[in-house]
Amino acid sequence: RLDNKWYIIRLIALDATGDKKALVNSIKVESNRTFTHNQLLLFNFLKAKNSYSKEALLIYLRTVILGDNFLTDDVRILSYLQKQSHRLFKAYFYYKEAAEVYTKFNYKIETLKRSNQIIGKELKSSFFMQLRAFEH
Repeated sequence: RLDNKWYIIRLIALDATGDKKALVNSIKVESNRTFTHNQLLLFNFLKAKNSYSKEALLIYLRTVILGDNFLTDDVRILSYLQKQSHRLFKAYFYYKEAAEVYTKFNYKIETLKRSNQIIGKELKSSFFMQLRAFEH
């Protein structure tokens, strides 16, 4: 049995290869795991993308992906969700929602990147980091 982190990576890889049957089977078998918030976000997204009907998937995308303003603060996960959601909306000819995904997520991603840079600069210049430099 894979660690949760590796399990999610495996699901993403199966999704990327297009092996929908293996992905759906893996989701069904392992749906009783206890995930962190970010892992659960990715698991639910992949489950919705590959198991839900078109109508249910669009409802999920609109309510969770477009509706939740505080999905996560992980830039990599936001980028992944942005690209995948954009592709799904375009595939079903919902161009307004596809554009909205990019507009909303670009703002979030850029804001998070700026705040991470500021925090990184503050940490590098802090007394604690200077102290650690002398230890090594």
